[in-house]
Amino acid sequence: MKVLYASLLTTVVLLGTSLKSEVPKKASLYVSHYENVLGTSLELKFTSTSELEAEKGEQAALAEIDRLSNIFSAYNPNSEFSKWMKQDLNKPVKVSAELFEMLDLFATWKTRTKGALDASATVAGQLWKNAAIKQQLPSKTEISAAVATMQNVHYKLNKENLTATRLDHTPLVMNTFAKSYIINLASDAALASSKVNAVVVNIGGDLVIKGDVKEAVNVTNPLANAENDAPLA
Repeated sequence: MKVLYASLLTTVVLLGTSLKSEVPKKASLYVSHYENVLGTSLELKFTSTSELEAEKGEQAALAEIDRLSNIFSAYNPNSEFSKWMKQDLNKPVKVSAELFEMLDLFATWKTRTKGALDASATVAGQLWKNAAIKQQLPSKTEISAAVATMQNVHYKLNKENLTATRLDHTPLVMNTFAKSYIINLASDAALASSKVNAVVVNIGGDLVIKGDVKEAVNVTNPLANAENDAPLA
């Protein structure tokens, strides 16, 4: 009987140890901050049961941001976009799938928004910068000329062979879509390369949240006269 009792006790102890090891670890929040990323600040948040996995997700997100920045940046003279902008007019140029998609998005939304969203909006920006330097409002003729320039079709795309052809010398900048596009793919890269439950990528206030996240996103009232005014519910 003593031998049987000892055997049963050992079995119970082993079962208890096995059950305890199967209790899932509690996920923790890991937060990182960087400056001068796409010209602004970057905040990364990951929830994971492993600090190592969170670090893997962070490195994957940073690598994807760098990769895409080297495609879209209008400020880096060596980016794919900058090199494309220097190509001869009416010359089809093979571009990456990412750059082609970005140019296609701008063409689509320029039409859908009736010109409110336009890669050539930098033309208007430069007009008003020059006016500020001169300390005088631009003339109606200058404004009309800027509007006419922006309304032109600046490039042509061929989906069959992924070529983009510049049609004029109008300066283009793709900031509007590029940052949100980069943030989205950076989030996907982090989730695909690591065992994280959730990811938040916030670059200068533009953010993407993916995974099992319960964090609330407060939106600033666009009619408020101060950036730190109470957010909308």
